[in-house]
Amino acid sequence: MFNSQVVLAAVDKQLATLERCAEDPFQYGVLTVRLPVRADPVSRADWHPVRIRFRLPPHVPAHAALCAPTLRVRQGRLLLDVPYAHAVPKPERAGHSRAVAFDWGLNTLLTGGTLHLTGETQPRVLTNGHPVFFRAAGVLAKADRLRLIGEHIGARIDRLRILITSRQERGMRPSPWQVAKLAVLQAERERVARRRTRLNAALARAAARFMVDHAIAAGRASSTSKTSATWKPAARAAP
Repeated sequence: MFNSQVVLAAVDKQLATLERCAEDPFQYGVLTVRLPVRADPVSRADWHPVRIRFRLPPHVPAHAALCAPTLRVRQGRLLLDVPYAHAVPKPERAGHSRAVAFDWGLNTLLTGGTLHLTGETQPRVLTNGHPVFFRAAGVLAKADRLRLIGEHIGARIDRLRILITSRQERGMRPSPWQVAKLAVLQAERERVARRRTRLNAALARAAARFMVDHAIAAGRASSTSKTSATWKPAARAAP
């Protein structure tokens, strides 16, 4: 368990099993986890199975296979990050006539379009003339503000460390105020770093979903995965 998280991906089926609910397999899943009933379990009888029934988000396909989740506690609630896998058609190397392309930019995060290969003797690549844009100016501005805040906090931490080290080198005890202030700033820097990580992860998921949706709309669903036989997004659920 780390930061109120339990990762069940590495455990075997004796400790945790995940399956769809028999009564309503399309909307609910059931996680069964064996938890110790005493602080020092020594036998199988010291482990008790706990059954957790949770609702699946509507975007999880009915045919998808549920994978071992990650459990996390947030504001007193148990949340489950449930990856799921489903088969993705393997694209052929030749014979394609339609594709989507995206370019990464600074002002506009993603610019894309649909390309079509003509069937002429000398094939040409044409575009439909309707580019698509994924703009995330507000999110990028927030990420930049968090970066500046983190750098400012880091500079203050460096100055405090210099002051504390200077007193120690002169044989003096560090100032209690400086030590306490350093601990506060370090905690604040970690909090800002976590916010940046969550924000960047959410932005990456949104950009990936944007590209996948346009690829599917263009008739190129197989382009979401070119090297693997399964596609594993994640669904967040609460019991």
